[in-house]
Amino acid sequence: MVVSDTPAELPNVRKCRICKYTTTNPSHLISHQNIHAIECLGIRVYRCKAENCHFIAESRNGLSIHRKVSGHTGQLHQCPECSYTSVNMSNITVHLDTVH
Repeated sequence: MVVSDTPAELPNVRKCRICKYTTTNPSHLISHQNIHAIECLGIRVYRCKAENCHFIAESRNGLSIHRKVSGHTGQLHQCPECSYTSVNMSNITVHLDTVH
C-alpha cells in the first residue's frame, strides 16, 4: 500500500472518508480503507511514526518495508564523490554512473 499526500485540487483524487488519506489510484484507496475496517474489528495495525506520514500497515514487515523505502529509518547513503544522498543504495549506484 502506498500512502500519498496528493493535493486535493488534482483531478481524479480520491479521499478517505475516515482520515486525511488521498490518492489518485482507486486500488490504493480500497487497500487503505481495508485498514480502517481491520481496526474496527480490533485487529492490530502498524503506523509509521514519522512526521506527516499517514502510512498504516497490516503487518510489522509491511511497516518495515515502508520505513526502508521511504527513508523513515533515518538511514541515508551518501555518494562518495559529492553530497548526494538517498535511502536506496541502488540510487547511489545510478547516480555515480550518470553524474560522475
